[in-house]
Amino acid sequence: MILLVCLLAVSVLGMVSFLNNVYAADNMTVGTNMSMKANVNANTNMTGNMTGNMTGNMTGNMTGNMTGNMTGNMTGNMTGNIGIVHLPV
Repeated sequence: MILLVCLLAVSVLGMVSFLNNVYAADNMTVGTNMSMKANVNANTNMTGNMTGNMTGNMTGNMTGNMTGNMTGNMTGNMTGNIGIVHLPV
């Protein structure tokens, strides 16, 4: 009888210990998933920022260059035309 009670106690303790380990492992998994999700979000933000910056810089540079070239060409052409003396035929 005493042996049976001891076996029962050991099996209950073993089950509690096993469940505790399962619970701890589950918590570790949840924690890992949360940190992975945070990393994915951080990576997405970095990608978004890089894309935004690159697009903004490219657009700004292209617009600036086009405006500068057009202004320079127009000014040069107008100035050149003013300098030409039109003689009456």
